[in-house]
Amino acid sequence: MHRFIILILLCFLFHFIFLCHGITYAQFIDQKFLTTPSTSVKKNEKVKAGHSAGNSIKVESKTEDLKSEIEKLKKRVEELEQKLKEQEEKKKQEEEQKVQMETPATPEPASPVIKAAASRTIFNPETSVVGDFNWLINHDKVRDGGNPFNMKEVELALQSYIDPFSRADIFLSFSRDQAEREHKFEIEEAYATLFKLPFNIQGKIGKFKMEFGKANTMHSHTLETADFPLMTQNFLGTEGISTTGVSLSTLLPFSFSSELILQAGNEENNLSFSGGNSARPLYLARWNNYWDISDDANISLGISYLSGFNDTGGSFLTKIMGGDFILRWKPLKESLYKSFLWRTEYLRSVREASLDSSISHGYYSIAQYQLNRNFYIGGRYDYSEFPNNNKAYETGASLFTNYYPTEFMRYELQYSQIQDPFRNFIPQWWFRMVYILGPHGAHKF
Repeated sequence: MHRFIILILLCFLFHFIFLCHGITYAQFIDQKFLTTPSTSVKKNEKVKAGHSAGNSIKVESKTEDLKSEIEKLKKRVEELEQKLKEQEEKKKQEEEQKVQMETPATPEPASPVIKAAASRTIFNPETSVVGDFNWLINHDKVRDGGNPFNMKEVELALQSYIDPFSRADIFLSFSRDQAEREHKFEIEEAYATLFKLPFNIQGKIGKFKMEFGKANTMHSHTLETADFPLMTQNFLGTEGISTTGVSLSTLLPFSFSSELILQAGNEENNLSFSGGNSARPLYLARWNNYWDISDDANISLGISYLSGFNDTGGSFLTKIMGGDFILRWKPLKESLYKSFLWRTEYLRSVREASLDSSISHGYYSIAQYQLNRNFYIGGRYDYSEFPNNNKAYETGASLFTNYYPTEFMRYELQYSQIQDPFRNFIPQWWFRMVYILGPHGAHKF
């Protein structure tokens, strides 16, 4: 109760004071509490105005800097465009001067004779000459016969496309038979290749080396060594077996490169066959496969079968089966300086006769490594029986080095030691030089 009375007295006291000063209670509240916030608001507005003024000054300064940098860039671009234009004009003038120097000032019209000669040149075949010189350094006249120096072969090659669908390859050989001591001329190969036969078949007609293995298809100047492997010499001929006939080949639909070859031709070999006396053809089938095992290496694997009669009456067959394996390595980054080749071939011959069949074998293996851009070294081992006598055999081991000063010249030094059927060891030192004139086309890979 006392507190209530005191509160009433205080209210009257404040009311009396307000009346004495001539203000109301509402005016007092307004002056006491509202005046201070409005003042702070004004102060805040002044601060904000100051900040905005400072920011505008900074923005204007940055804008001026950017404008100056843009002007500098524009000037730089104009300078570069002017230099580029000057360089283009200079290059154009140089080209015009070069054309003027190469072009005669007053060219004379070609005569009909010159035009005719030019038109004939277009149809001329690619012509090249290959020379193969051999020197048997430790020549023995009694044992080897003949003379130590031998111009083994001069090959004339004529190669050209007949039309868009066919090509002709002709290889004429002038050689000297060391044993018979006489020179002879022969058509080594002369065939036309037909590209556009039905069913994706490619044909070959004429005289050609038969596709039995790898060494048999090579010309003597493309061999790594001075002589053919003993297996090839004893079963197929001194430089392999050739025929005149027809060849058909096609690619098989496998994920890897695979080729099937079928050939039929005259039987002209007198080592394993009748030498043409049977009047029956030779038949050959070959399956050749190729794989890339990396960017630097590839392998080839082939199987061959050759069949023909070995007697005059055509009663007894000789069947020769063979297999060949080739590994090639040539690093892409050093293809001119490093390479490796390993080739191995095996042959099995079944020669029928009136009393009994003769089964004989032969094989060789050769490896060659490239030391640098010009030098190669390698070796070869041979084992060979004979078509009509599997009791007798020959072996041979060879080491060789090849030097290529250019792609058109080759020097070779070879040492071979051969054990003949009578178990006599025959050492042989060979020096060989091969040269090429003209654009000699590449042989089959």
